[in-house]
Amino acid sequence: MRVLVTGGAGYIGSHTVRHLLEYGHEVTVFDNLSKGHAASVPADILVEGSLSDSARLDHILVTLRIQAVIHFAAFAQVGESVQQPDLYYRNNVLGTFNLLDAMEKAGVRRMVFFQHLRDVWHSRIDANCRGHTSKPYQPIWPNQAHGGMDA
Repeated sequence: MRVLVTGGAGYIGSHTVRHLLEYGHEVTVFDNLSKGHAASVPADILVEGSLSDSARLDHILVTLRIQAVIHFAAFAQVGESVQQPDLYYRNNVLGTFNLLDAMEKAGVRRMVFFQHLRDVWHSRIDANCRGHTSKPYQPIWPNQAHGGMDA
């Protein structure tokens, strides 16, 4: 499968990229490198760019015939988000809308949306999803989290 990984040069994204490549997927990383590191992914699959660049997103999704997107390109520092809410709104909200618009134009219907660190470090939640139990946070390791992407 041809997969675009936004924010793929960050810590969690780069590990996801490594696993996707190991499972034989064709991967393109789209990252502005503001938090990620180019050295974290193979240079030949890295496209430096911003989610605010709608035309570039459109072009990449169409020309590379992307079939699925894994979206990690969000800022996640609480203190910084309080100090610079406009930066977080532009990147996390408007950037995601730009990505969704580009996906719609290109006919890409598959997406994994990484919303929160709790997606990786989770607590056990009761059956009604009304609150956390007293159990401590436990990590989901990559070999537990890929959930059939190798199928």
